[in-house]
Amino acid sequence: MARVGFLLIAGVLLAAALIFALHPWLDLDVALRFFGSDPGRKFPLVDNSAVKILRQVNLAVPAVLFAVVMTFMAIQLNRPRARIFIPPGVGLFLITVIALGPGLLVNGLLKPFWPRPRPG
Repeated sequence: MARVGFLLIAGVLLAAALIFALHPWLDLDVALRFFGSDPGRKFPLVDNSAVKILRQVNLAVPAVLFAVVMTFMAIQLNRPRARIFIPPGVGLFLITVIALGPGLLVNGLLKPFWPRPRPG
């Protein structure tokens, strides 16, 4: 069963990679459907309060996840026999992925040197 799930995920990722390899500006073409060619035009839902709240919640999710994992790891260090929700190896993996992925790789290395237009 796990093998089927892995193959399904790998197939979806391979298909997405192939689509973006054949048409690398696909995401910008889709964005043009919302914005048009007028550079001063805003996203239609930019002033919607529900969308603003959803955006803020989504921005907070990695920080909350990091804090929860760090809390569980601290409990595990102080009480080694405590049964916690996240095993120590998984917690260490999540902390490393959060720190290296969005923290160091994207914001530290790629974003400053990536010559791609970003929405304002």
